Amino acid sequence: MKSVRIEPIIENGRLVLLVDVVCDCGQNALLSSQTGKHEVKQPIVMGKSIPKVVLKCEPGCGKTYSLVSQENHLHIFSD
Repeated sequence: MKSVRIEPIIENGRLVLLVDVVCDCGQNALLSSQTGKHEVKQPIVMGKSIPKVVLKCEPGCGKTYSLVSQENHLHIFSD
């Protein structure tokens, strides 16, 4: 990934990270498996485990990125 931007916000008393992954090819607004839409900022709720969110660079290069939230940290993997 070219870059990751993270904006922390408090929503309903919970920490939410708005995560913007910019693909190696330079495209952001990646396709989210969670919403089925092209999202610039993917909301990740911290403090609870969630199913893996997959972001796909579509219609760009097709590369995928996985976001996995755990109790107190966030993993970002690329294929």
